[in-house]
Amino acid sequence: MVPKRLESNLKDVYINKKGYNTLVCGNYVCCDSSNFEISYFGKIDYKFFSKMVLIPENNILVLKSCCKKCGKTYLIFDNNCDGYDNYDSNQVSKVKTSSLKCKKCLNNDFSICLKYEYPDVQELYEYKISDIGNAYTWVWITIKCNCCGSKYNKFIDLETG
Repeated sequence: MVPKRLESNLKDVYINKKGYNTLVCGNYVCCDSSNFEISYFGKIDYKFFSKMVLIPENNILVLKSCCKKCGKTYLIFDNNCDGYDNYDSNQVSKVKTSSLKCKKCLNNDFSICLKYEYPDVQELYEYKISDIGNAYTWVWITIKCNCCGSKYNKFIDLETG
């Protein structure tokens, strides 16, 4: 139970039932590697203790990755077409993304960990939701700089439904 476009690249998947909800976590890979250049649309907000988070700008938040081995680009998250409120939308945001730099070392080489929260599966079936994998209600994306080791927990922390 993960978004279809991401499922073949999600490894080390962990599923945890939490009451009626289900948490699904996994590491994003390509070419058996977790080295990605990241680009984004949104607003970077710098917090205390080297924390860096991405928040929507003009109600749009997009995260893309590019495999450093093969050069393939992936749409990791787009709040226009991802999550419970947009599970059946195919409208990808048409925005220009910017290259992300690590706050500490200014490199762009990150690993990506995705975590989704899904409502009760029975609820999804009752509402006849066709793409259950994309009908998550919350997304957390943590990134880690592969150069200096800086970890940005909950770089994206967004309710989607």
